[in-house]
Amino acid sequence: MKTYFVSSGFRWILVDAISKDQARVLATPKLLELYADRIEQFGDDFKLEIHTVRLATQQEKDAIEFHNRMVALHAAN
Repeated sequence: MKTYFVSSGFRWILVDAISKDQARVLATPKLLELYADRIEQFGDDFKLEIHTVRLATQQEKDAIEFHNRMVALHAAN
């Protein structure tokens, strides 16, 4: 399993998958959650377009790990 960077517009996530195709499938519901505000605003007119699916860099993995640690630290306080 590998970690993939999947982006749509200005929002992106990392997903663990065995292929680019699986990464796209796994990322779609997660990206839709990130776009909940746009979906609420535009309804059926909102279309999710995934622009990039590629292997994640170590820097991207580190950034997500740091972000998750900060969220957990904030939630604990």
